[in-house]
Amino acid sequence: MWFYEWCEYPLKPTKVCLMNFPAYYIVLSIAFIVSLVFYKKIKPAYFRLCCPYLLMNLVVETYGIISKSQGKSNYWIYNISTTIEFGFYFFIFYINLTNQNVRRYIVWVSILFFPFCFINIFFIQGINHFHSITFLAGSFFLICLSVLYFQDQIIKENEFLKNPLKEKMFWIATGVLFFYSVGFFNLGLFEIIHVHNSLLKTVTDLLLNLLNIFLYCTFIIAFLIGNDK
Repeated sequence: MWFYEWCEYPLKPTKVCLMNFPAYYIVLSIAFIVSLVFYKKIKPAYFRLCCPYLLMNLVVETYGIISKSQGKSNYWIYNISTTIEFGFYFFIFYINLTNQNVRRYIVWVSILFFPFCFINIFFIQGINHFHSITFLAGSFFLICLSVLYFQDQIIKENEFLKNPLKEKMFWIATGVLFFYSVGFFNLGLFEIIHVHNSLLKTVTDLLLNLLNIFLYCTFIIAFLIGNDK
């Protein structure tokens, strides 16, 4: 995931030091290292995609923090990375959801969603403006998929008496649900919160910082459990 280290207008350049790197960045780094350590042991194998996904986030966050300190606009890299992020989560949910109708919806939504992301980023809102329109749509769909996953798990638990706490996807879905529920309002309503209400922006960014930490912690837990399947 990402933290919103972007700026629309040039700022006065400042030196990058350790204090510029927030707590979520440390947790992200730990999550990536854990994914490398357990890479060959992680099962099912498709969860190994979390490793390059976390690496992408680490690179994007590093660039975002450094470019912000230099007073450079960095919306473009977050627009691209969040779009890839949606694709990553759509794929993970597609693999884990058993309802065939829902899986078909994921395919059709993807076919429509990603071309619209491209059009929105490059021709509507612009590469140097956060793509709040498509982020709002993608967040809403991920929230729905998370809820459907938990519904699916309740049915499975009743049938097979499985402990969901031992399932990797349970932790990933939990992190996604909490993060995107807040992100839906924070970044989906970007113009209202980030441009016109600085106090509300400060509060929601703090909350998103905490949820970023929570999300990456769920990844770490997922890497450590269920590798004996």
